[in-house]
Amino acid sequence: MKATSTITPSSPVPRTQRVLATLISYVFHPIFLVPYMAAFLIYGEPSFFLGAPPQDKLRLFISFSVNTVFFPLLCVLLAKALGFIKSIHMTEAHDRIIPYICTLTCYFWAWMVIHNWHNVPITMVSMIFGVFLAASGGLVLNSFFKVSMHTTGVGGLLTFMLLLVLYGTPSMGLPLGLAILITGLVWTARLLVSNHTQTELIMGFMLGMLGQLAAAAFFH
Repeated sequence: MKATSTITPSSPVPRTQRVLATLISYVFHPIFLVPYMAAFLIYGEPSFFLGAPPQDKLRLFISFSVNTVFFPLLCVLLAKALGFIKSIHMTEAHDRIIPYICTLTCYFWAWMVIHNWHNVPITMVSMIFGVFLAASGGLVLNSFFKVSMHTTGVGGLLTFMLLLVLYGTPSMGLPLGLAILITGLVWTARLLVSNHTQTELIMGFMLGMLGQLAAAAFFH
């Protein structure tokens, strides 16, 4: 049965909290979490790109970011300009169909590029494929639930960091702690400023988690 009730605070959200929650929602928007994870692999943990020239790292990061951020955002803006969606905030489920299709197409292309890039660790290949799987699942579920894209993003982020711990990646204490903090901040922010139901938040988180787990099972 489709959930219809929305989360409404017992009292109006103070302006300061609303502003902070909105800022958190933008800074840790799922479309930005993907290059954040890539940046951690390329620059944050030396063991993954040990010995790679700085220019190669920069070229890889720029290519990855263009495919996972610039092109999806361009698709959304074009869809809004052409009247295919009512708002870039995509508050209605039907507004998310075209952005979902554009985004998962860009993610698949990013995976193809990364998969064929010389000396890219399998962990990065698995990460972007997991993101693609989560976006694909979001498109399917969009017909029944307006699954939270934000919790899908943090679900994938947290699961990816946990997988890195299981793989024996060194010095993961701080990154894992930050991932947990970001997850809590984003979840709280969406409770305050979105019209998602608790079910939609949970389903989004599980979708992001399952995407990373499925990709890890396939590539590792």
